[in-house]
Amino acid sequence: MEEIEVQRCRIYSGAGELQATRTRPFDSAPLPRMPTIADRIPVTAIMTRDVICARAELSVDALTELLVKNHIGCVPVVDDRGRPKGVVTKLDLVDREKPGVVAGEVMMPLAITLNTHATIAHAAAMMAVEDFHHLMVVGTDHVLVGVISTMDIVRWLARNDGFTGE
Repeated sequence: MEEIEVQRCRIYSGAGELQATRTRPFDSAPLPRMPTIADRIPVTAIMTRDVICARAELSVDALTELLVKNHIGCVPVVDDRGRPKGVVTKLDLVDREKPGVVAGEVMMPLAITLNTHATIAHAAAMMAVEDFHHLMVVGTDHVLVGVISTMDIVRWLARNDGFTGE
């Protein structure tokens, strides 16, 4: 017997807040984990290799310009050897328009990384568990070699299933 989970969501409009109810099927039993092609494909196959990075002392204005001009969602903050120290996302820059603020002050000071042997399945699982949209990929020397985003995974899925011809 299928149960129905009822969720409440708030919908905001220009006239004020409205309440709506939606229903969706809910099954309390977890699905068995089946290996997929994502378990065999390394993140290096779909990650962005030409990564735009910043130093901790880069201004927020310059960071904002990098994100907008290059149509990217994050800028890894790296040390002098290219090792990730943190990451600045678009969300980190919201309400950060004070003069003199630099990357080191707004970045998430934790560099969540995967090694080059991690698979797309590993990346997707880590993103789901940690609620991140970008993960940094590092080589054996811990130097940044790429970034993988949720959009990289979504594009790969669409291409793999024949929905895009890239």
